Amino acid sequence: MRSFSKSLALIIWAFVLVFPIKAEVSYNQVKESLEGRHWSPPKSFATLGEEEIPHLLSIIQDDYLPNYYRFRALRVLEYYPTPEVSNFLESLLQPTAPPLLLRHGLKAYASAFSADQPQAVRDLAWQFHDHPDPELRLIVARAIRTISPDEFDLLIQQEPKDWVRQAALQ
Repeated sequence: MRSFSKSLALIIWAFVLVFPIKAEVSYNQVKESLEGRHWSPPKSFATLGEEEIPHLLSIIQDDYLPNYYRFRALRVLEYYPTPEVSNFLESLLQPTAPPLLLRHGLKAYASAFSADQPQAVRDLAWQFHDHPDPELRLIVARAIRTISPDEFDLLIQQEPKDWVRQAALQ
């Protein structure tokens, strides 16, 4: 009887190790992963998987949440270069969006898709090359710098603010 119990226990452990049970992560768990005074995206990202993308998108769209949740969720999206994320960011980055959202969103989009979809990043960034917000123009210049050096040079020549030109060149 005792060997049967040990054998059964061994079989159960083997089953658990071979077929691990993965609990779905809830919206609140994803939101909690974005909290913390000393939050950093790589540490938070390590606990997330692609099944959390819908929760991240919901957090970004929730206007009632403090902006730090929304912008941290945008930063995490950099690690998910999926068509779903691409479509979401493209729909989010409209000229009527607030400049702060545009800055964070464009930075996430460029970081996620510059390697695989440089033309899409260039086209989206170029829409904002003459935006009134100088910090957004800086994000645009940095996004275009590695994709199209000639257009980057043109942007730098047209940029009215000296500090934006200097920061873009660094």
